[in-house]
Amino acid sequence: MLHSWSVRLAVLVAVLCVTTPAGADDAELAMVTGDASVNQRLAALEAEIEQLRAASRATLTAAATFDPPVPVEEGCTPSPACEPIVGRDFFNCGCRTGGIVAGAEAVFFKPFYSANGAPNVDSTAVPAAVPSTMTTYPQLQYNYVAAPRLWVGYVGANGLGARFRFFDYYNTASSDFGVLAGAAPGNFIQNAVIALRTYDLELTQQVDFRSWRLQGFGGVRYAQSNQQSQAIGGAFVNTQASISYYGLGPTAGFQAERAVTSNGRWSIYGAGRGSLLYGNQRDNTADITGSYINGNRELNSVFASIWELSLGPQWKIRLPRGGEFFVRTTVEAQYWQGVGNFAPTPVANLFTPALNRNNDAGGFGLLGFSGAIGITR
Repeated sequence: MLHSWSVRLAVLVAVLCVTTPAGADDAELAMVTGDASVNQRLAALEAEIEQLRAASRATLTAAATFDPPVPVEEGCTPSPACEPIVGRDFFNCGCRTGGIVAGAEAVFFKPFYSANGAPNVDSTAVPAAVPSTMTTYPQLQYNYVAAPRLWVGYVGANGLGARFRFFDYYNTASSDFGVLAGAAPGNFIQNAVIALRTYDLELTQQVDFRSWRLQGFGGVRYAQSNQQSQAIGGAFVNTQASISYYGLGPTAGFQAERAVTSNGRWSIYGAGRGSLLYGNQRDNTADITGSYINGNRELNSVFASIWELSLGPQWKIRLPRGGEFFVRTTVEAQYWQGVGNFAPTPVANLFTPALNRNNDAGGFGLLGFSGAIGITR
């Protein structure tokens, strides 16, 4: 198109030079060109040429970056991250709008306990009268199960927002330790349950910097941890115990995305979070083997903590009216400290020189992976 206009302009100049005598006035020029005003016609041609030059520059810029320029939609606030970037679509480049953010995630976790912290009974401190084969069965082997994690919130055009998050995890395990007890399979069974929940209400602040999207967040968390252990020998429940913790406290963290492609659709996502809790712990134990102290124990003003890390790839696509749809998968780890576990803790005193109780200061870890979809801004 630019070439055709160049040819037309050259022809026009040639015609003017050949057919117009020296000293011709505007009327004569008008007769040659067929225009009412030569000056108006030339001005119009100059405007068209300038438009063609601008289009050519935009085309060359897009070809150099392998991506079309990002249009700025009406009512949008340009992102500062886009200032040094021409023709690229890093995250929400060119347009940041306020709106709803939401996501749904399936987290596949398996609990891990250290030493004898899994739901079992240890014979190292039980009376000699109790057969050791009844109390030394191995820790339970949990499998990976899926747990939902959901969040919804709002982020303004300035990057400030708020959100609510919910996580619910439930897992069971069972094993047959009849061989260790000298009995046929099916006579001695160990069952266990672990159930966790967290509720987060927090403020968020998002900042874009070149290929990075950074977000800090902080707020309050309410967490629940429930663990149960049951050993069945023959027709009797030999040992049954439950440990529960309910706590409230501050939570804060940081997440980051780093674009790894020129259009920003692929990125590396990482996040870390810490929660400090203050709450109540309960331990209910019933035991007929003489290994554990029976009864209910309740502790108030118990401090606990939860630590989380995740890392993985992420894919995004920009939505027509602002915001982005994302899909990501991550490797994730959590550690719950101070909520208690079933590691036997000897209690030595005058009346019970060798009985155990559950470990109120213990904890456990969760390790697995996740897949998530949602809308971000």
